[in-house]
Amino acid sequence: MLSFLFGVACPAFAAPPPVEAFFQDAEFAYASMSPDGRAVAVRVGAPGVRTGLVVFDLATMTPRVVSRNPQSDVDMVWWVSEKRIAFSVVNIPPATIGSTNGLYAIDVDGSDPRGLDILGYRKRSFAQTNPFGGGSTSRGFLSGISPQSDDTMFIGVDDGAGRVVQQRLDTRTAASSFVSSPFGTFEWLHDEARVMRVALAQEGKLHVLYDAGVDGKWRKVSWFDPKSDAAFLPYYFAKNVLYVRARKGGDRESIYRYNLATATMEAEPIISSPEFDVEGYMLNDGKKMTGFSMQADVDSTVWFDPAMKALQGEIDRMLPNTVNNISRGKRGDTPYVLVNAFAPTQPLLVLVYNRDTKKLTQLGSAMPKLSPSQLAGVDFVHYKSRDGLTVPAYLTLPNVAIKKNLPTIVFVGRYPWTRDADWAFDPAAQFLASRGYAVIQPEARGVRGFGKTYFEAGFKQWGLRMQDDLADGAKWAIAQGIADPKRICIIGSVYGGYAALMGMVKDPQLFRCAVSWAGIGDIGSMFNSKWPEFPVEVEGYTMKELVGDPDTDQAKFAATSPIANGARIKGPVFLAYGAADVQVPGTHGKRLFDAIRPGNAQVEFHLYDQKGQDWSLVGNRVDMWTKIEKFLERSVGKP
Repeated sequence: MLSFLFGVACPAFAAPPPVEAFFQDAEFAYASMSPDGRAVAVRVGAPGVRTGLVVFDLATMTPRVVSRNPQSDVDMVWWVSEKRIAFSVVNIPPATIGSTNGLYAIDVDGSDPRGLDILGYRKRSFAQTNPFGGGSTSRGFLSGISPQSDDTMFIGVDDGAGRVVQQRLDTRTAASSFVSSPFGTFEWLHDEARVMRVALAQEGKLHVLYDAGVDGKWRKVSWFDPKSDAAFLPYYFAKNVLYVRARKGGDRESIYRYNLATATMEAEPIISSPEFDVEGYMLNDGKKMTGFSMQADVDSTVWFDPAMKALQGEIDRMLPNTVNNISRGKRGDTPYVLVNAFAPTQPLLVLVYNRDTKKLTQLGSAMPKLSPSQLAGVDFVHYKSRDGLTVPAYLTLPNVAIKKNLPTIVFVGRYPWTRDADWAFDPAAQFLASRGYAVIQPEARGVRGFGKTYFEAGFKQWGLRMQDDLADGAKWAIAQGIADPKRICIIGSVYGGYAALMGMVKDPQLFRCAVSWAGIGDIGSMFNSKWPEFPVEVEGYTMKELVGDPDTDQAKFAATSPIANGARIKGPVFLAYGAADVQVPGTHGKRLFDAIRPGNAQVEFHLYDQKGQDWSLVGNRVDMWTKIEKFLERSVGKP
């Protein structure tokens, strides 16, 4: 039985949904259940209203607004205890007195709010235009969030010297204390008693694994080159067993048990995949590991606990068309099961299942103004690049009778070593499909998650073989009969914006136009300033190894940077930047415009400011995509 607390499914319409339907803030974002299983916390928004924090009492299914501010957005949410919640706040105007981006805590009834100023959350980048939000970074980061009986939490804080130290933070008093760990620690794991047991430290060029043991005295267990076949990453610790992620000389990472006493890894993995690195997170019930949530072509959960496996099957039979992530309270034994359900044609649904009554109740939907009939299906495909490498990609085709000879968008991810697309609702891809465009989202070489060989194949290949992969994706779509060869546009933000512009430089006969928002125009500039979203290293590899060396690769940077090749960009180009963007400054976009404009009257430049407020606000998103829609119609023709 399925019942709804509010909202009804929207009927199908002949006309596509308006831009606002795709790019409003989510009315419901990803929900989490309290440790005792009696409440659910969720970020809730509405048109014209800033995102707030709401808690549902599951006994009565009634919501309570815990925190909402007219000049800020609740971003990320963590349960600290049954009665207390921590959350981050973003998008506050800089002139707002008495308010700041940062970390806060509050009781579930809205009482005892406390600012925890130890963290200073930065503004989100202009490139983060997904209305689901989340993912803010900061000077520090949160860790050790687990079912617990007090109101403290663990955080990692940059000590100002490039090291991360762990602190235990009291969310009621904001008092903090340092937790003892080996010098250079950057990863750590706690046991069930919330005592730090395992630490991974950086010592020179080596990673060193430490074990505190039951006596709390740190000892070295193992040390290795993070790029070597012996490398691994501590992943989870429970019942005195360490679980690690490792390749063990193979190409793809799997999950193994690791014996701290003998410093040895078991021969066979407990979780592996033939095509993907095993990435995700461990699930537990507060006493033992119950399963593993894994990102493959489609999100899935490997359950070790028979009861949870049976429960997953029961809910999947009720919701057969969505991925259904389920969770229960980690203390107590209430009948409630939280379900976060989603699919490409179904924006997030938050539901609660009662195991006793077998009743499934919907709490809310991320995008209630969009119905599945208005959205397009997504397929996970593969194609060959010109050097023989197999490139994975997500393909979204519009709901048209004949899916051939379509105007096509090659949509490039924000960051070149992180998977950007998945089998879920993507507002931008769905918006484009609703307008009649086919959308292909390649996971070009250099992206993590598809094995070491695939990752390392992208080293120092910006504008080179990485760019070839994108062009070959467009050619594959032409060969399949999907793409009209005269109506292909390449778009993206940050790295994707860079790749869009380089597509016009390198393959002008293939790409009719380019759209770049917050796109990088000059590779060398990445080494001249602090780029918050571009890590100093990935899997032990430095930026010099990943992208290039500014001391020795200047000629290559010039040959593969859009600003240096602006005179070669002749087709229609759309540029959008945020004036206050800390990642890719608005001045960066102006330099691009100035480099392209002298020989190209078809370039347009849009600068978003909104009086110093964060340019990722709804109004800017809607305005930008409205302009992009018109730009595409002018450039490749209305579908």
